Amino acid sequence: MMRVIHTSLAPTISARDVKLAAALLVQPTTWQDGLHQERLEQELGMRHDGSRVFALDSGRNALRLILEALELQQDDAVFLQAYTCVSVPGPVLWVGATPVYVDIRPDTFTMDPNALRKTLAALPSGSRPRALIIQHTFGLPADLDELLEIACAHHLFVIEDCAHALGATYRGQPVGTFGDAAIVSFGRDKVISSVFGGALLVRDPDMAERIASRIAALPAPPRRWILQQLLHPLIATAARETYWAGGRYALRLSQELGLLSKALTAEEKRGGEPRLSPHRLPNALAHLARAQLWRLAEFIHQRQVLAKQYVESLADVPSV
Repeated sequence: MMRVIHTSLAPTISARDVKLAAALLVQPTTWQDGLHQERLEQELGMRHDGSRVFALDSGRNALRLILEALELQQDDAVFLQAYTCVSVPGPVLWVGATPVYVDIRPDTFTMDPNALRKTLAALPSGSRPRALIIQHTFGLPADLDELLEIACAHHLFVIEDCAHALGATYRGQPVGTFGDAAIVSFGRDKVISSVFGGALLVRDPDMAERIASRIAALPAPPRRWILQQLLHPLIATAARETYWAGGRYALRLSQELGLLSKALTAEEKRGGEPRLSPHRLPNALAHLARAQLWRLAEFIHQRQVLAKQYVESLADVPSV
């Protein structure tokens, strides 16, 4: 039986990405500043109905910045689905608000609108409903019609979590264009990857203006951190090709020696803040992200092919 290789080994990275990363490694003067961040923001904006786009060092910091802009307090409730990554409730905790978990639909793994209604009705006295994070799990759009109707009735600021859904549509319209804001991720296991990175998409013009100056003042990440991300396509590809012949141990050693970064720190897994504060997406990683964005249709098609294979292979398994 074939054994699964972990998805953190950059499944979208190909030979052309390795070649680009290698070329960028020998151009350290271009790592932090350049034109690729602005061009990536423009290209994402065109794909998302003209939303104001801010490219950042991670999707979780994109979520953190939009939550900070809402000026949330301890009793302010932010609703999110219970089946999610620690990177979603983490930013809610970092800004001092209260995450409120909502059950999911078993068919799509996205938030159940009926469960949201019940959760809102049972909210303790003194809690103030402020924001709703709608997660499009595994690229499957949530039930936006009902969830947006509930959000409107309760005056909730809506943030779409498109970390795994770049390129997905709902009723023919791209996800990320329905709420007040959206986040996307370019992490190593996402639809497109620059190893680390993400973006904040803001449709609300007042909110966009409110946060634009703060985001413009963010520095680029340190060169050592950028070096770790540029090394990842090279080392992860080599580890993937030799995984069961020792590549997995070389990968772990590279992380322990600090040659590669980890997707999540131990502090974040416990709900704590990451060591790296919010930064803008550096030029080198924006270049990697753009190179993959141009191949988005190819990646989506490959995911659909793989999904079909799973469905067909498991069709006769009664427990699935």
